[in-house]
Amino acid sequence: MLFRRIVFMFLSCVFCWTAIADTKCPIGYELTRYVQLEYIESTGTQYIDTEFEGNLNTRFFVEFEPTRGSSDYNSAIIGGSMINSTQVITILIPIASGMSRTNRFGNKELQFPDNKCFLNNKYTIETDKNSIRLDGVPQGYFNTTNNFQTNTTLYIFNINQSNIQVGNLRIYKSKIWDNDVLVRDFIPVLDVNNIPCMLDKVEGKFYYNQGTGEFIAGPEVELTQRFVTDENGDIICTSCPANTYKPNAGNEECTPCPEHTFSPVGSKELSDCARILHVGEHYIYMPVGKRTEHGLCTMLDGVKYCADVYERQ
Repeated sequence: MLFRRIVFMFLSCVFCWTAIADTKCPIGYELTRYVQLEYIESTGTQYIDTEFEGNLNTRFFVEFEPTRGSSDYNSAIIGGSMINSTQVITILIPIASGMSRTNRFGNKELQFPDNKCFLNNKYTIETDKNSIRLDGVPQGYFNTTNNFQTNTTLYIFNINQSNIQVGNLRIYKSKIWDNDVLVRDFIPVLDVNNIPCMLDKVEGKFYYNQGTGEFIAGPEVELTQRFVTDENGDIICTSCPANTYKPNAGNEECTPCPEHTFSPVGSKELSDCARILHVGEHYIYMPVGKRTEHGLCTMLDGVKYCADVYERQ
């Protein structure tokens, strides 16, 4: 058994690096890196916009752990709605707090029995037009039949409506289907800048906090960086971050600009890095280059301005 596991890990590693070797990011791009986390945690002000609108044929799965609960306002898992209450999806955690939770799917409501979830315990919840299942066990039935669209995108950790209901909880994973097609497959990660967020494995896209503060990052699943792939398994390249550049195609990381200089996202050359000079009401963009006797200069309204900028060695 141990031998087979070692062989599997070796072949997986070979496949991974073969895929990377076959990828060559263009100029101004690098491999999209991340570190997977066990979970990200909202303290009551952080949430994710899935950029997907719910409908009659929406189905979703969330693995979560409530960390605090006393009212509906810190028990939201996922939701979006219109002013018209028949075009809504709201799923709230049935925390053991002396309150039941009214969940909605289209024109149907379902009172989720109280005392089902306890703080600091992990659960799964699955919902579609027919029922809610907690850890795989049906808790009640919607049997929704009206064809509807939420017309607001679904949030996770929150309900997308005027009265904010951000949940205090940890989310380990979340999936959304539309007509049985997987459209979101979220896992918690740290991006290349160590920002806790969700990575959608379907799109190969990071989704960031739309609230205030910052998600709490859970333990790292692995200490090594991984690379983002699309649904076909192809590795995705991403634009060089601001204040970096990459002049050649390949899988190397983007190079930081020289100290005290700046560059826009996707910069390709050292000359894209620049020092910004503030002259009166003007901001002068001074590209990086080899220092001349008088530095780099530019003309503005007939006046010469020079910046003492050095080329990175």
